[in-house]
Amino acid sequence: MEQNETLSGTNNAQGDQTNNQSMEALLASDSLNIDLPTAGEMRKGMIASISQNQILISIGAKSEGVVAGKELEQLTEEERAGLSVGQEVNVFVISPEDNNGNVVLSLAIESASENISAGKSLAKPLGASKIFPQEIVEMISVGEEANNLEEVLVDIADNLERRTNRELDMAVR
Repeated sequence: MEQNETLSGTNNAQGDQTNNQSMEALLASDSLNIDLPTAGEMRKGMIASISQNQILISIGAKSEGVVAGKELEQLTEEERAGLSVGQEVNVFVISPEDNNGNVVLSLAIESASENISAGKSLAKPLGASKIFPQEIVEMISVGEEANNLEEVLVDIADNLERRTNRELDMAVR
């Protein structure tokens, strides 16, 4: 009983008041120095381990980020061979937490970002990643060649939004 009272946070064995903070409040406090990731963020990380099923990357968050599944399958043998434990890599945060509590990361999207920053093609790394539908990659490529990429990206977004709305309407009926 005393143990439960101590854990619930009223008084400890010495009669002192204990401080009950939620885990969220503790993680958000500056004193822990944990930089929680957000979706869409680009980060530098260090490869912690490489296995057949996943690559774990330390990004200074509460847990390591993971590159797995379709993202991992799309890496060529040459790209995988170029990765090593301890190597610094740039990653894109897809999701700050999956069902297992892992931060989900992408190497392909960061590669596309680096290409854009260097004035290179966006379509090539997106196509190579096999994450994006081929029709979208082709539209981006045409937009780059015609020098109207901004318009093409807006059109793609509008079309995807209309398609999603139609599918939602059909599902609700």
